[in-house]
Amino acid sequence: GRIWKAQMVKLMQKAEICGFVTEGARQKKKKKAETIKRGEGLSEFATYIWPQWLRNSWHKKAPKWKAKESTEAVENLNPFMPKSEIYAFMQDLAFMPGARARSVQSHSQVNDDYSNWLKDKDDQGATLGIWERKGKSILELRGIWQECFLKILAEMSNEVPDKNKGIELFELCLDEQRKSKQYLDSHRDGLLNVSFLVHWLRQNLVSNTGEVSLQVFQKVLNNCQLTLPKIVVSSLWHSALPTDRFNGNWGLRKVADLEDRIVMYLVKGIPAESVEALIFDVLSVPSLQDISHEELKTMFRQVDTKLGMNGFLEPREVKALITNLAQAGMSMSDLMGALKKLGCDFDEMNVKEAFLLLDTSADDLMDLPEFLGFIDFIIMRLIPQEIFRVMGLQPQQVMIRLIFAVFTLIAIFLFIFVSLGAFHVTMPISSAGAGGGASMVRVGITLLAVVALKRETSEEDEERFFKNARDRLYAMLGVTQSQIDARRRAMGLATNRPLPMLRKSGAGFQFGGKGGKGGGDDKDDDDGGGDDDD
Repeated sequence: GRIWKAQMVKLMQKAEICGFVTEGARQKKKKKAETIKRGEGLSEFATYIWPQWLRNSWHKKAPKWKAKESTEAVENLNPFMPKSEIYAFMQDLAFMPGARARSVQSHSQVNDDYSNWLKDKDDQGATLGIWERKGKSILELRGIWQECFLKILAEMSNEVPDKNKGIELFELCLDEQRKSKQYLDSHRDGLLNVSFLVHWLRQNLVSNTGEVSLQVFQKVLNNCQLTLPKIVVSSLWHSALPTDRFNGNWGLRKVADLEDRIVMYLVKGIPAESVEALIFDVLSVPSLQDISHEELKTMFRQVDTKLGMNGFLEPREVKALITNLAQAGMSMSDLMGALKKLGCDFDEMNVKEAFLLLDTSADDLMDLPEFLGFIDFIIMRLIPQEIFRVMGLQPQQVMIRLIFAVFTLIAIFLFIFVSLGAFHVTMPISSAGAGGGASMVRVGITLLAVVALKRETSEEDEERFFKNARDRLYAMLGVTQSQIDARRRAMGLATNRPLPMLRKSGAGFQFGGKGGKGGGDDKDDDDGGGDDDD
């Protein structure tokens, strides 16, 4: 169980502890940007050139190499480290050796979440170092390496998405640190001093009000109570002018250009917060004051989603939104009460089914378009279904009648067949032909009588069916016969004539009363007209 240098570099990067620390001057001669390719094979990690303090830590934990044929160790050759020494090696990378740690009189706790982490400050209150308490000992953090630097930027809402650019930004910060001699320390080579990093962040982030990152831009809009879709915020930020510092490795945008772009964008319409202020603070419509803020935001998002998710509404769209909000919808109980007041007799389950089917907004309220759809549902579905049920023309009823008719015909034919057989046995052989003919004649006469009787009663049945259907339709719609008569009198029509009903004749369907055929009256009128001509 041992590990060699390339494997250790890979492990350090996975653990995010000094995984990209290199000796600055020598590594630049090796074209670091070309040799450091994160995610490549172990051969790429073998090209890393560690600073002296990191090589010393490796040599201290990795034993010297001894050849099999020789008992003497090879000088400055420590290719492998036992796995048991890996934890101690990692700790030696992150913290200063006890003999090299600064002597500090007092420490203060970083915060309540990290009670075992301490810091010391100078007279001006600037942080000088970070310490960790482990039992009775206190270890000083050696410095800030690349992975830790990127995590700090992310916690400050200035994340660098591209890791390669983040490491290049770290190198620029490190070059700036090397220009100041007060931070030179051979035991921290390749790392950022805590005190210098605090100064650098204050200068480039806290005090820099002319540039902003995408995360900070989003927080500023939220604090200004300006709600825009994330895709709109991202588009505005990416279209703004980038900063000309840090060689483009830090994704910052100029605040002045972002301000102009936001103003130009919001000229097109009104955002959600402006609509909210318009309804609750400017307009004094009583029906709008009962609307909650969440309900208003939900309605705004629904309208904005249908219009392309722009984050704003045009003035005409705001007018339509306010009109829809002012028109209160009809609940299920209100709908049932309205139908009862109108005298409509609809099955409650059918009404509930139609309400749930037509409530497309799923807000348990039926607005005007949904109510018009409900009327169409009544006319096109509920009324025809009920009329068919009263007339016995539903599929189940028709099937039952067909089955009954088939059994009736079978019974009649069986009766005729048995009757003919009985006549054939009792009749003499000599008169069999005549008797059979007479029987057939009697049977034919009987069938004709049945058909004639059925035809005489079919028109009465049709009139009865239509009368029942009409009465049921009047009952469903809450209309009485007296209201129909009053309407006819208002239109100047006679009330003593019954309403025309659809009847079936030999030539098709025609209109006529119960007293006679519809064509008779027309014929009499024609004859009368002929006498007048004469």
